Amino acid sequence: MTKEILYLKNEIARLKAKLEKPNTALLSNEEARNLVGVSVRTWASFREKNIIPYVRIGRKILYKVEDINRFIDEHYVK
Repeated sequence: MTKEILYLKNEIARLKAKLEKPNTALLSNEEARNLVGVSVRTWASFREKNIIPYVRIGRKILYKVEDINRFIDEHYVK
């Protein structure tokens, strides 16, 4: 297994563990943005326009897993 594949496997396992605890799980800015699949600028724009709720602790911005899931569900097009 290459280093990149091993890294991705571990990263998926770590994120999956976070997602399995929705009441306590907080995602970093990068994790949440990658989960939704948007650019850094688009994600910052969502925050500035209060489209996505977030928690600010000092300089760190975190997102509740349940808020990210709700955001995805609200923007799902059938």
